[in-house]
Amino acid sequence: MKTCSISLLPVILLATIAVILIPQVVHSFWYGADFTEIAQYLDNDAKDALTDVLLQDVLPSIDQNIFINDNTYGDSGVTIPDTGEAYAGYTLLNVIVGRLCGRTAPGSIAPFNSCGALLIDMEGNLVNEWPMMAVPAEIVPGGDVLGFVIDGPPIGGIPTLMQMDYCGEPVWSWSADTLARPGGARVHHDIQVKSNQVYHAPDLDTDNAGSREGRVLVLSNHDEFLPQFGFFGIDVPWSNFPLQDDAIYEVERDGSVSWSWFPADHISELGFSDEALDAIRFVRSQGIGGPPAGNFGPTDWAHLNTAGYVGENKMYDMGDERFHPDNIIIDSRTANWIAIIARHTGGGYTQGDIVWKVGPHFHDGYKENRLNQIIGPHMAHIIPEGLPGEGNVMVFDNGGMAGYDVLAKGTEGTYPATIRHYSRILEFDPITLEKVWEYNCPVERVTGKNSGRYLERKFYSRLISGAQRTPAGTTVITEGMSGRIFEVDEDGKLVWEYIVPEEFANGVFGIGPGGFLPVTSTYRSQRIPYSWLNDAPVCD
Repeated sequence: MKTCSISLLPVILLATIAVILIPQVVHSFWYGADFTEIAQYLDNDAKDALTDVLLQDVLPSIDQNIFINDNTYGDSGVTIPDTGEAYAGYTLLNVIVGRLCGRTAPGSIAPFNSCGALLIDMEGNLVNEWPMMAVPAEIVPGGDVLGFVIDGPPIGGIPTLMQMDYCGEPVWSWSADTLARPGGARVHHDIQVKSNQVYHAPDLDTDNAGSREGRVLVLSNHDEFLPQFGFFGIDVPWSNFPLQDDAIYEVERDGSVSWSWFPADHISELGFSDEALDAIRFVRSQGIGGPPAGNFGPTDWAHLNTAGYVGENKMYDMGDERFHPDNIIIDSRTANWIAIIARHTGGGYTQGDIVWKVGPHFHDGYKENRLNQIIGPHMAHIIPEGLPGEGNVMVFDNGGMAGYDVLAKGTEGTYPATIRHYSRILEFDPITLEKVWEYNCPVERVTGKNSGRYLERKFYSRLISGAQRTPAGTTVITEGMSGRIFEVDEDGKLVWEYIVPEEFANGVFGIGPGGFLPVTSTYRSQRIPYSWLNDAPVCD
């Protein structure tokens, strides 16, 4: 197990001390600051002032400083070559900006027509590319790739989901015409073909027949207006102002939606404390660790970024219906939870029920405490059968700021309420919630491209990112904000590393250094075996 320590926050700011006027011990915001002893000396005004200082001054300033300094690297390309310990194959990069290329998706509009799905070999050579926005793009056996195409106004999401063959020709698309709403499909963050796992499992077929026939699981945006006291005849008690909700759709190949699910319908099943529910009701936030949204725009209260089928697993084989292969695993970037939705009706569950979850709270007294605080998770999934760790949950635990909770016990709920300035990969048993493996906060001394040069790299990406177990027992990790993809063995040793070069992110629609994300930011990556492309066509 690879771990390292992190120093506790040394101060809270003199303003905080002025508010409480008594000595204090400062705690890590990993768990939410525990001011139980202090809070008993404070009146309500002082508690409110303490929360304001922490929320408005301490957390944003710390987070911004880390964000600016920890997300770029000097070298690029393959910086640690494979010496035989990595799982050799191709890697599909999901570069958010993408690069200018000779292909254009049908109907795509400038400046959103770059190639964001880029396939490289183990030496970092560009093997193929697809003209789509890769948030994400996923390759399936046979060489087809699914991704997003901006072929109209991106209202509340991306208008079209498209599947292309290996040569970039469209073979299927969905723009949600049946939903009769502006913005088209409004897709974001995740897609999965029913016949395929989220990534390579040894027993997957290596042709594309199934990938062109199976229904597609799609994560989309669905605006909800959920005011406290009613608005245009609606009366839902979750918020005093508009909430942006997500939607999960199962889409048939004829474009029809055979099933849908909305997290706002299940808030009461998620185990929020009263203070957290108050925060959802009263705090207007953008939901991605940034500042409150003020009076503009709905609150992205859950910000799902993962929707994938559970897949075949040992828990279901032993009779646990919660882990039916057709059930769906999701996670919430904003609210710090991972859950499984019943798509199948076995075990006395109704379709749509939340049948398993961890979070949103990880304090003492919660069973989740043994995992330590999960903050802003991405790409939670059940490791597929046939791979080392099969049946365990693996998640990229980003850190950064997220969570509805209290900053100091006895104060009102707020957002964000948890913060950590490094990421970790967490693998755990979904039944016992015992940690099985963890990779976090390493400072590696590795030889760079220039002889004799050493690089020290803290592992941190507060947004995007993912992790994938391989048949070799290694784990391929996408440190998304920095565009760093690396592979580690079970002891945490680096066995391969690649850093996206800027020429892979030179599309017209550049987010730009110093902007919201660095230009080389990579949403995810996907390692596939060479055999998946055995039947791929030869392109002109």
